This record gives sequence, structure tokens and C-alpha cells, in this order.
Amino acid sequence: MDLPLSLVAESFNPPAARLLDFDSVASPRTLRPRPVGAGASAEASLRADLAWFWNSNADWADDQIAVGEDYAKLVRRLVLSLELRKGDRIVLCASEPDDRRAAWQAAVPDGVAVSDWRPRRLGRVLVRDLEALLDRRTRLVLLTKACPVTGSLNEIVPVAQLLEGTDAVLVTEASHFVAHGSLDIRNLRCDAVIADVAELFGARGAALWARRLRPADSVNGTVSPNVLAGLARAVSYAERLGEAPSAPVAPPSERFGRREPMRKGMQGIRQEERILSRWMLRGLARIEGVSVLGEHDPRRAACRIPTFSFTCEGETAPALGAALAAEGVQVGSGHLGCSNTLEHLGHDPEAGVLRASLGHYHTRDDVERFLRVLRSLV
Repeated sequence: MDLPLSLVAESFNPPAARLLDFDSVASPRTLRPRPVGAGASAEASLRADLAWFWNSNADWADDQIAVGEDYAKLVRRLVLSLELRKGDRIVLCASEPDDRRAAWQAAVPDGVAVSDWRPRRLGRVLVRDLEALLDRRTRLVLLTKACPVTGSLNEIVPVAQLLEGTDAVLVTEASHFVAHGSLDIRNLRCDAVIADVAELFGARGAALWARRLRPADSVNGTVSPNVLAGLARAVSYAERLGEAPSAPVAPPSERFGRREPMRKGMQGIRQEERILSRWMLRGLARIEGVSVLGEHDPRRAACRIPTFSFTCEGETAPALGAALAAEGVQVGSGHLGCSNTLEHLGHDPEAGVLRASLGHYHTRDDVERFLRVLRSLV
């Protein structure tokens, strides 16, 4: 697909002069302000927007979708909806960043056991590892859709199939995937989806969909107009991308209402980023001493999102990150707020790694510039 480059360029605030912003996890490029719904109905309108965006039922949006300023509060609202009791168990995917993991642990009542579902070498979790963690008291399984360190993707349906007939609900954690592809709740077979939406084109706050959701109360709190407007702009942008003549064809099952352009817009982003991922992986493979965490085969770019963590032989992550910054290249470095995940992947959080993360607004020239600068420094 050829993205409508003029629409992409005019929609985002440009980076600082000469800055190559390759840290779209911690500092995603943000959308320019534009008029969106305001007033007392703004939150209800946004819930309906998200229902179309995630392909749930817009008629049930007020009962199934929540937005909030704080991810931890939405986690608490979801956990309270489950009415966990002493002796129950939950399983958390250990790919989660330290702060989001802490939010889940803090929301769990005393007496509820928490087990780690650890990622394997590529940053993916295996269904057979989950089987060993389940028992009759398991009430919740949290599955990370995309690993924030390696960018590797986990499949949701096989996990849902494993949990069929049990009392456990499946929650998909989509924070690191939400800006990179389309979620289809009607076919995912999970019970809830939650996301910190900071990576969704610079939006703020968090969003939650759940089949069974505790009514709004003081747990959620008031959502500011700025948070509502930012998330509404992000969803609207995906819809406008999908209305472009070059947008991909939506599956027949999703050719209805606003779902069709939203699906096409996000799928277009996915296709564009897959091309960028191939270029990046080929380039990194040609730089001596660079080792990529996770899936590094360009032919398997569809199995990841454009987040590339790597180490360089003979170079420390903080020093190389500072050298890149001096050349106008912004990347993440250190433990990336994912010390627990790095340990599971066999890396020392103190030594850290470098992470170059892209968005669909980047170009092949951006990738080539990054690779030239990196090559000159190692």
C-alpha cells in the first residue's frame, strides 16, 4: 500500500529540526490539534468511536467500554468486576513493563496468588508454558499482544481455546500494539482488552473494553477534555487514512459502517510498517557486532511490530545512546522500564539495550540515515 503521504505529513507535528525521532514508544510523534467532539457527550461519543475501532458492538459501548486518565485505575476497575476471592489465582504475562505489571499487582486483593507467564527467547510466550500454570482456581490470564522489548507478537486465539470451559477470563494487553495494527474483538475470543494509549499517535490516558465491566464510580474518576480529545483525534486519524483511495480492501465481514475505514486505515499502517521492518532488519544484520533481540529474519517481519531492541559488541547501551543523540538520533536506551522482561530474556537490566522504534510516518530515508549513523559509531 502507498500511504497518503500528504495526509500523514499534515496530520502530525513535525520533529525538531534535524532530529530523527526513533523512540516512538517513549516519545511517539503526536497528531496536530484539530476539532473533535466536545461537551457533555464527548466521553460517550469516544466510547462509540472505540467500539467501531476495536470492532465491538457500538450499541453496548456505554456498558462495555471505559476511558480514563490513568491505566492503573482501569486495571482496578476490571479486577473489581471479577470479584476475586482469597485463594484465587491470576497469571500475568511477564513481558509487561515494570509500571504496568505493578498496576496489576496492586489491584489484586490480598490472598490472590500471582504467577508469571515468562516469555521465551524471542519475547513470545508459549501456550504449553501457560498450561503448567493453570489450575481450577485461575480466574484471569493477562496476555501481552506485542512484547515492548522485542516487538514480537503473540497469538490470542490459541490461548482463548485453551481457556474454554474454565473460569478464567482472558485479558489482552494491547498498549504496545494499538498503534500498529487492527484489533477485532468479535473474533479475538478474549474477554477484555486494555491499553495505555500513549503510543497511539501521542494520545493520553487509557482505554478498556470488557464483556463484564463494573459500573463507573470513583474508581475511574473524571476524564479531562484534553484526554478525550487526544484519543478521539487518534481514532479519527485511522478512519481518515482508511478513506484514502489507496487503502487496502477490508475483509467482507468488516465492510460495514465506520468499521470499514478504520480497519483499512490500521491495516495500511501495518503493511507500511512491515516494509520498514524489513529494511531495518536487513540493515542491522549488515552491521558487525549488532545483535537484535527477538525476531531478526526480514522474511518474518509480519511476526513483529517495528520495535527493534539490540546490543552492540564492545559498546554500552547508555554510551551508544548518548552518541546517537549527539548525532540527532533519538532512541531508547537502558532497561527501558522493562527490567523484569530483560531478565527473563537473559539480558542484564543494568547493562541495558538500545531500542529504535518506528511509526508509519517514518520513511526508508529515515531508516537509511539511522543505519549510517549507527554504522559510523560502532
